[in-house]
Amino acid sequence: MYIRASRIRYLLSAAATLAAMSGAMTGASAQASGAQRNYSIAAQPLSRALSQFAEQSGVDLVVAPGLVQGKHSAQLKGVYTPDRALAMLLKGSRLTSRRSASGGVVVEVAVAANPPQGRLIAASAAASDESADIQEIVVTAQKREQRALDVPISITALSGEGLADAGVRNTQDLSYYVPSLTVAKVGPGFATLAIRGLGSEFGNSSLTGIYLDEAAVSSDAISQIDLVATDLARVEVLKGPQGTLYGEGSTGGTVRFITNKPNLAEFSGRLDGSIYDSEDGGVGEELTGVLNVPLVQDQLGVRMVGYLENGAGWIDRPENGRKNINDNTLIDVRTTLLWKPLEPLDVQAMAIVHRNDAGAQNIVNLGPRSASNFRTGDPTVSTEVDDDYELYNLTASYDFGAASLLSSTLYVDAFRRQQGQAQTAQFTYGLLDVLARDWKTDSEIFSQEIRLSSNGERRLEWTLGAYYRDSRIVTDRGSDIYIGGALIVPGLSEPKLNASKSWAVFGDASYKLTDKLNIGIGGRYFHDRRRAQDAIPGQPLSSGQLLKGTFTAFSPRIYLGYTPVENVNIYASRSEGFRSGGFNSPAVIALGAPGDYDPENLVAYEIGTKMSLLDGRLGIELAGFYNRYTDIQFQGIPGQLGAVNVGYISNVGKASIKGVDWALRWKPVPKLTLSVSGDVIDAEIKKINATQTAYLPGDPIDFVAKYSLSLSADYRFQWTDAVDGKARVAYNRKGRAVQTLRGIGLVDEQDRSSGLDIMEASLGAQFGAFEVELFGRNLLNEDGRIRPGVTRWWGQLRPRTLGIRAALDF
Repeated sequence: MYIRASRIRYLLSAAATLAAMSGAMTGASAQASGAQRNYSIAAQPLSRALSQFAEQSGVDLVVAPGLVQGKHSAQLKGVYTPDRALAMLLKGSRLTSRRSASGGVVVEVAVAANPPQGRLIAASAAASDESADIQEIVVTAQKREQRALDVPISITALSGEGLADAGVRNTQDLSYYVPSLTVAKVGPGFATLAIRGLGSEFGNSSLTGIYLDEAAVSSDAISQIDLVATDLARVEVLKGPQGTLYGEGSTGGTVRFITNKPNLAEFSGRLDGSIYDSEDGGVGEELTGVLNVPLVQDQLGVRMVGYLENGAGWIDRPENGRKNINDNTLIDVRTTLLWKPLEPLDVQAMAIVHRNDAGAQNIVNLGPRSASNFRTGDPTVSTEVDDDYELYNLTASYDFGAASLLSSTLYVDAFRRQQGQAQTAQFTYGLLDVLARDWKTDSEIFSQEIRLSSNGERRLEWTLGAYYRDSRIVTDRGSDIYIGGALIVPGLSEPKLNASKSWAVFGDASYKLTDKLNIGIGGRYFHDRRRAQDAIPGQPLSSGQLLKGTFTAFSPRIYLGYTPVENVNIYASRSEGFRSGGFNSPAVIALGAPGDYDPENLVAYEIGTKMSLLDGRLGIELAGFYNRYTDIQFQGIPGQLGAVNVGYISNVGKASIKGVDWALRWKPVPKLTLSVSGDVIDAEIKKINATQTAYLPGDPIDFVAKYSLSLSADYRFQWTDAVDGKARVAYNRKGRAVQTLRGIGLVDEQDRSSGLDIMEASLGAQFGAFEVELFGRNLLNEDGRIRPGVTRWWGQLRPRTLGIRAALDF
């Protein structure tokens, strides 16, 4: 990895955008005077949130530390009266406030005498019981702050604390707790994501949007940037087309990773380490370090997060005597600098350096794990995988009071290499050692988004924005074919270019017709200019024919929200998704394939409800959806090269996707939380337009699990008066999925994956700032394949793993 000259140009562009914003800010009015104040308080422990409230409101606030211990606040941003702002911070905490005779505010019962203005004063009082209700999460799914309960789409939001308790470390783990999310991760940087039946290995872009804070980091259809789920404020999974606000890559939905921001007031840190042993595998270690340093009090701070993984392998390669070949060493460092020169202005710069070196992918073949070691005809073929990237993001926001202006600039430089994966494949006539690959992918992505959004709770809430993205992805996938250990067909370098320059303008607005009825509309116009080039095998990229084309789309959205009673939201929506078209290679065009393929489109209907009942102790989400999926970009069969049919991409036909997903959380007693979630999906091809294709009407859409079910129980208790305890057990069932590939003639026409049963458990204790935990993952030792594969190269989960984790806050 190296710094390209183009990076300087991109950073200058970001600086110019920031300078333009600064000019606009100079003339901005000061924050509103009078009773209302402008608040900007992040989601965080309630004690810190109340301290920031006291400073920003100028209100004398008295609260006993025991009352807020272990509690968290939602994010608060906008113009409110102090009473309203404090009520929003305390919502869900089972705490109340009252005015004292001196004009200050007392939270619950406290004793204070003439406290200094704007400071949080601790009073001596006993700690309260655990909160009896379920913590609410404030999200920015519609690019403005809202309770998850109020967002008129199906959305699963998991807090940073919830992610840590569940042991979520990546998107594969996340899929066990999010209904309608399917992830098949077979190695570093190689994962196929599907939301509500929308996921594909074909086409030149992803059907699932991946966001880090305000920046879109989605890549191509079969690989995504491997984000590490450490030190996160929350993760939001938005289901259904999100084209209006999130663009072309979000046809099925969007996954948003929201990081913790630097705290400008307090020095803090955390060390978190674990060691584990995997059955039939090795011993691995993980270490996370977080350091938060205020450089200039309340104005400038930095937050550094480092993650080191020495991942143990479990797949053997007996032909050369190697064990646990799929081990890996991962180093991921994230540095975030936050500058707040003025109260309404935030400028955040983030840099991530990611290096992952693995011995092999998590792929086995020909049977269960006990009989499915890594086999090839050539024991000297390397199996190593490199997954490296650097990510830079500059985000600036200015709060004008009634609205906020935001600019987000992103640059990603990624390199991925799979040096060899020459595993034995099952073909129709027998076994073949095929594709001893040296696959390389080199990509650059630059994007710029500017948007203006309304603040606070108003009758009319809106968002307007513009977006630009310039991406360049070059792949080189040379392949070798072995039979009986002999090299039959040597692979040649075949560079391929996939480039895009796209722009979009978008808007979304909702209006409260009454206190109970809300209507919203939105739309996005998208313009994409694409280029593709395939080199002549063995020649440089410039030897190939350059193909060009432009694709455009308008994606509208309309939705209704109805609140018959407080904390019950019923909603309905109609939205559209879009994925850009692309080009086939000149080699298959010469055999009869079309030069390009058209965009595909999705029209989605959804009706659902969200509710918080029993004084916040019961949360229910239920949604039904129906999608009309047209011009699907799937596999076609144009002709033969010798005796081998050769595939290409075409718009093969239409499909329908219908289903239901749900989530229920219940606190029968204050210390126990029970959760049940799941989905049922019917994704089927209804009509074939192409004359030659790998699919038939009635075939299921590839890689879509028919159902999933998740159960979990979290219990908080006391080991002793000074030692807190927690226990968790979770079970997930994933249904079977199918891959279809008719007409090739070398592999089975269909393959079905296994149904997966996954169980995890943990037991922990906390001694003040120190925490220790015993954990078990994949306790049922599930060894079924996580995704279907007609070649019978199957990804598998890490076997039963037991470990211990320890953490220290300071």
